[in-house]
Amino acid sequence: EYGRSYTVAATAANNGLWTFRAIDWVGNPTSYVRVFLDTIAPIGTVKNQDEDVISNGSATNEPFIYSATDARTIASIQYKSPTVTTWTTYPKDVSILKSDGWYYFRAIDSAGNVSDEYRVYYDTTKPLGAVFDSVQARGSGYITNKSYVKYTASDSGSGVGSVYVKKPGSSAFTTYTNGSQLTTE
Repeated sequence: EYGRSYTVAATAANNGLWTFRAIDWVGNPTSYVRVFLDTIAPIGTVKNQDEDVISNGSATNEPFIYSATDARTIASIQYKSPTVTTWTTYPKDVSILKSDGWYYFRAIDSAGNVSDEYRVYYDTTKPLGAVFDSVQARGSGYITNKSYVKYTASDSGSGVGSVYVKKPGSSAFTTYTNGSQLTTE
């Protein structure tokens, strides 16, 4: 027989260092050939300055950093920002947070495996709120004799998380259903 081959299936079970060599019928060996099989993509995460993990798909108003781990070597980390729609190499130790919006990240290892996208909404814009009586929007401090008042909050970024009200005679704020009518004098 003049040739033989050995095929390794690209599966997670076969990941690792493979070493090959051949010896002919009279005992002459080839040099060793080493190949590291890596079919597992890197895993990325985003953390704030306190090292708390910011979940994939969530929002924050704090600066954050993306990092990735892999069984071998991370070749590059890439991002897309609200103002950049193509993947750009992530510059280490440089803040890319220039505007509110979605930031997308991914890592590529030395074998070319690409991590799942990790996205975080950066939101430094405060929500807006308005008081309405049964007729129209009113400014802070307005006195009305209408049948009800209501407060409506909105946020064009990450959305309104919670709304609170301190009712007459109360010393504490309580949870308020955004836009519901209040009739207490």
